[in-house]
Amino acid sequence: MGFFDEFKAKLVSCLQASAALCGVAVLEEYPALERESLLKQPCLCVGLYEIVSEAGGSQYLGTQSGGEDVFGKGVTVTVSFKVYTPLKQGGSACHRVFSALAQCLLLGQNAIRVQSIRCKEVSCDRALGAFTLTAYAQIKATVVSADDTQTAIEEIEVKRRENG
Repeated sequence: MGFFDEFKAKLVSCLQASAALCGVAVLEEYPALERESLLKQPCLCVGLYEIVSEAGGSQYLGTQSGGEDVFGKGVTVTVSFKVYTPLKQGGSACHRVFSALAQCLLLGQNAIRVQSIRCKEVSCDRALGAFTLTAYAQIKATVVSADDTQTAIEEIEVKRRENG
């Protein structure tokens, strides 16, 4: 599993364990199973929207217990959250889920470094039988190199191509 897949999976696990989101089904944006066409409970789907790398190359982060140097790079991950609530609960239920999400991310007992969280307007999806709301959170993370070797461009050679 890659770093960003693991990042998303850990975020989903953290949200599933939150008391603030009790009664909300939390899953990855593209789950292996289909969402029900008529929702019985609120649903929060977590996806990755954008990943922005900090300027500069890989940075030295320290030494592992085995004495190996660790390098990494800072990134800002914009996570998308799709909130779905049953029509019978009304559109305000989307904002209640968003409020609980914000509480979990900003005030929860976790190490999530959230910079901001915002949401769009509530809309109605009649085909799904649900009110929907999209939200985004910017989270700081550090990507650690997957291997022990650091690849760097040390020399660039430019050759002129002959015509004819």
